[in-house]
Amino acid sequence: LYYNLPDNIDANDSALAYQWMDQNFIHHDLEQVYYSLALNPICDDHEIEILPPALQRLVNGTCEYFCGNGDIDALSLYANFCIPRSLGNGRCDTHCNMRQCYYDNGDCMQLCFAEE
Repeated sequence: LYYNLPDNIDANDSALAYQWMDQNFIHHDLEQVYYSLALNPICDDHEIEILPPALQRLVNGTCEYFCGNGDIDALSLYANFCIPRSLGNGRCDTHCNMRQCYYDNGDCMQLCFAEE
């Protein structure tokens, strides 16, 4: 909040800061735009209810990251992270070429019916 609030609003005044945030924090409908906060530390925060309601709605709708192997540790996941905007972009991205990412949403699957 500190970076976004105008100078005339004290970040320690929660009620005023929340009111300003709800009036000014605007994001597109989650059905129309894909936001991803996956692996962002804000997603690990179990006290999301202390955030302004508009920010809570965004965080609750954008932290899920379906593309990854639940059996690998966090360090491996960061090293092999498939950037959400890479999924299904028409190129086979090696970080997304796994079953959990649907083989880059199909970009890494080829059907070849031609004779060799």
